[in-house]
Amino acid sequence: MAIPSLIWTEIKFLLPWWAVTVATSYLLLLATPASEYSDYPLMCLGLGCALLAAQAFSRAIPPGETDTSAPEQAWTVRMSAVSITSLAAAAVFSLISAAFRASSGLPTPLLAVVTLTPALGIVPYLTMRTGKPFAAVVLAAFIVGLIKIASCIVVRIVYGADAQADGYMAGDWQTAKLMISLFWIGTVIISVVSAAAWRHRCSALLTAAPPGSGLAVALSQND
Repeated sequence: MAIPSLIWTEIKFLLPWWAVTVATSYLLLLATPASEYSDYPLMCLGLGCALLAAQAFSRAIPPGETDTSAPEQAWTVRMSAVSITSLAAAAVFSLISAAFRASSGLPTPLLAVVTLTPALGIVPYLTMRTGKPFAAVVLAAFIVGLIKIASCIVVRIVYGADAQADGYMAGDWQTAKLMISLFWIGTVIISVVSAAAWRHRCSALLTAAPPGSGLAVALSQND
């Protein structure tokens, strides 16, 4: 089966999760006062895409995908499907956000895209390692939280004890450039490293695993 057909099959499976993510983010945007900036809609977008990714990477790989495709192609199919659906969710979020929320000082499309990076890197890797989608999402959220805490610690060291009171740990780009930069840079780096590790291990597991066994099963057989 051709790769585009396999990707489309994956996308159709993910569409219900995509719809829930977009709808929930939309409701949170409506609930946020237009004059106030809130991180909650972005957090909802990131969490929804993380759950979407966990579902995609926890599924057993169809026989056609493993029998006729190289391991690298199987990785491409799953990652492409999640990337397309996640970016589509980010695009819808950005369009709605432009009408319903105040800006943090950074372009909303940029924030939406970087919010997706854990779903494209950390979550797939942890899903493969644990074989448990929900646990992978929780662990990914914990890792992102640790990055945020580390960023705040650096800001506290740089600006002193009044850093939080002075707005250096807020969500406003105008006052919290250092904290926001450290947080997103750290998140993107960890996500990219996780994605690279996931692809490397995925190739090894799929090469050794029997056809149709799926990532989670292959992992349990090779650890």
